Amino acid sequence: MIKLKILSGPFAGLEYNLEPGDTVLQLVHDIAASASVSGLALSAAQNVFLVAAAAECGRLIVRYGQSGDSGSVMIAEQRDGAADADPFVPVMMNQPQRHFGLHLAIADVDAPWDASVLEFVPPVSAITPDARPLHAEKQQKRRWLPSTLVAVSLVAATFIGVGYYLNLPDVQVGKLSSALQHAPGRYEVVAGEDRTLYVFAEDAAAAAWAERAVLRADRWNAQVLIRQAERERVEAWLIRQGLQPVIVRLEKAASTEVVLSVIPSEPALQRIQRLAKAEMPYAHQLKISGISDAALVAMVRDELKTLGVTTRTDMLDGRTSISNTVFLDDATLAAVAAYSKQFEQRWGARRVTVNARLWDDVLRGRSFRYSPGQLMSVGQGSWEYSKNLR
Repeated sequence: MIKLKILSGPFAGLEYNLEPGDTVLQLVHDIAASASVSGLALSAAQNVFLVAAAAECGRLIVRYGQSGDSGSVMIAEQRDGAADADPFVPVMMNQPQRHFGLHLAIADVDAPWDASVLEFVPPVSAITPDARPLHAEKQQKRRWLPSTLVAVSLVAATFIGVGYYLNLPDVQVGKLSSALQHAPGRYEVVAGEDRTLYVFAEDAAAAAWAERAVLRADRWNAQVLIRQAERERVEAWLIRQGLQPVIVRLEKAASTEVVLSVIPSEPALQRIQRLAKAEMPYAHQLKISGISDAALVAMVRDELKTLGVTTRTDMLDGRTSISNTVFLDDATLAAVAAYSKQFEQRWGARRVTVNARLWDDVLRGRSFRYSPGQLMSVGQGSWEYSKNLR
């Protein structure tokens, strides 16, 4: 994407973001008449802009290739009444230039304006002596000045509003969300700090549907992410930074929360915050906190104690496993299973897990009927889960 800045005339200072393709700047003298005739059509168009001209009238056609290369930006002039435009010529990027008496500059949207653009002052036009009486000139000025100023203000305000409104992040998010509202899955659309729209899908099928919708529209700079895959990617990135993540909460991507097992110092926390913002540009409100394994273990044991379940801790696959030391009847087993699922949703399964050990019901024999491989024997009359409860 490129940007165009008007440097002279009534619209001096206005900027427009230009999408790949042809963009037309229509230069006119009579703003009020042009706005009344074509204002409705132009307000709905995204590639035509009405610009007040103090000199010649005509059209400037800016052509921006799909390659995204700055060298692909060309410009051509077409005078009013001419059937064809003049040949396209390359644009001097980030430098003031003049077409039809209008001074403008074009640059990549991410590039800062050059000092020659920011400090540009339009040349003073030559003044031709007028032999008419002074009072006649003043009367003429009084006739056209108020109406012209009002018309210019209205048109400028309209195009500034339309141009900036269409490019507001919230507007882009709303449009893309509307395009996905009839999709089979649930999505979250977030505008990133890098001018990218991030679409979070719950599974691969929903992500594939969203990718096709974005490609069909061909108007958004969007990236589709699977929420769980993105969570795993961020956790892997944290590990590469020498950190020990407990969980990355992405239920609301714009308010992502990172929980670490070791609470970093204030300088380290600021550094992590800065790096993480660059790694997760969609996280506008990034929160980083910490909780130790000992605190998690104490919390689990206290909460299971309220269910009447005493526990023990073991190391299993490099993480702390908490399991019961008492017999679980059907009701207590269901409560422990529900708590295990709830705990994993809140705190993940990287550092601490909740498992259940089962014993045979002596009165009814081995009454625990589960699918093969789900239970394993750990001794005579004693059984426990081979995997975490889900």
